[in-house]
Amino acid sequence: MNQFCHQKLNIPIPPIVDQSVLDEMVDRKFNYPKNKDPETKKHQICCFGFTDVKNILNPELINVFEQIRVRPKVLCMFGLQNYPNYRTAVHSDIYHKIDGGWNFWPASLNYEITVSDVDWYFYDPKNNPPETYDSYSKERLLQEYDQSLISGARYGNPGEFDQTVIDSLGFELIEKYSVEADTYYLNKVSIPHSIDSRCKSSDSRISIQIKFNTQDIPTWESALKVFDSFKS
Repeated sequence: MNQFCHQKLNIPIPPIVDQSVLDEMVDRKFNYPKNKDPETKKHQICCFGFTDVKNILNPELINVFEQIRVRPKVLCMFGLQNYPNYRTAVHSDIYHKIDGGWNFWPASLNYEITVSDVDWYFYDPKNNPPETYDSYSKERLLQEYDQSLISGARYGNPGEFDQTVIDSLGFELIEKYSVEADTYYLNKVSIPHSIDSRCKSSDSRISIQIKFNTQDIPTWESALKVFDSFKS
């Protein structure tokens, strides 16, 4: 398939400043109030957004971003606990503005922390609009604005991936790729996509995603241009 929706990058710098910061993030993530029930915590699918990115990201990586003049807006952590195999619903990445309305993120920078087999799938929705949106009240946005930055526009069944959704909507698979370990990937997350993960070393998966100020990266094409010198 033609490479259109992702770009492998050569940035030999781990994303997180040190292990203690990562451990704290994971603890926050898997002990989020809605998941405090012991039975619920046995199996979790969690996502969390962190806006204090300068206290989390590796200073060397921040220096790279400063050199190419992009500002990290939010760092997302996606996690599976006791889910050795999981495929997400088909979705596009969006964020909710406090004054109302949705915007699509043009691109993200992704990096797998744990050792997993991960495949990305990108689809042409054939003019089908999203069926559901992650929703947040204005009061919750003001309290948890970092969460409002990692919302999703979902196509078909908002639950786990179901091939019948793709078949019924007539979506066309336009690109698929397999993630390599310790590698950054630029992804076009404004279009419908799904991620299939199969944990290798444990029953858990931790993945990091960085999204940038949309004034610095307003389009997918601008993201490719900004990171052109790091193409692998």
